[in-house]
Amino acid sequence: MKKYRNLAVKSTACILSAAMLFGSGFSAAAAGSDIPKDENVYVNLNQDGSVDGIYVVNAFRLEKETDIVDYGKYDSVKNLTTDAEINKKGDTITTAAPEGKFFYQGNLKTKELPWEISIHYYLDGKEMDADELAGQNGSLKITIHIGKNDQVEEAFFENYLLQATVTMDMDKCNRLQAAGAT
Repeated sequence: MKKYRNLAVKSTACILSAAMLFGSGFSAAAAGSDIPKDENVYVNLNQDGSVDGIYVVNAFRLEKETDIVDYGKYDSVKNLTTDAEINKKGDTITTAAPEGKFFYQGNLKTKELPWEISIHYYLDGKEMDADELAGQNGSLKITIHIGKNDQVEEAFFENYLLQATVTMDMDKCNRLQAAGAT
């Protein structure tokens, strides 16, 4: 039996902030114009796999300073490139963007994903809640189940990429196994 000292705390913290990425490299045109845009959607999960929050990073490559008009169902937006203000009125986002790469983040109103995600924890073969694992020693198994969410339009499930990331402290973990994962 290997000692994982605080592994539960570390793995739970990582899972809480695990980024689920879908729409990687998804290109769209901002406001129907000829300005190419890439969107990456990130999801922060709670320790059981339920959604804590979703945000979109919108990326533009601009050949000159440009006024951008974009759309999204965001609670809030944040300029990730400059200190310039981004204006949000309803679902319309406007800003002046400099030449070069320009990024802004939009925090989505929804918590619906095309996937249902559940995370379970087992210590020495016994299922436990994540908050019970802190300070425990033993063989820890974390299972992540990902399935289709029938409440969301099927096209999203069929056409989007999903990447799940769990970071482990390798000073406290060993013999990691993840069948089918890299």
